[in-house]
Amino acid sequence: MSVQAEDDKIIYYRKREQNSARIPAKEYNDLVKYFEQVYKADRAKIVFVKSE
Repeated sequence: MSVQAEDDKIIYYRKREQNSARIPAKEYNDLVKYFEQVYKADRAKIVFVKSE
């Protein structure tokens, strides 16, 4: 993950690599939860607070 400030923009870059894998059925729900967390994090809002 990296964050850069350029002029009036904030650029956030995240890279996730996934290799081919077989997941046991008993771990499937954990995998689904993981992808849901990634999905939510990717759509999270940024709040800027002006410091004085």
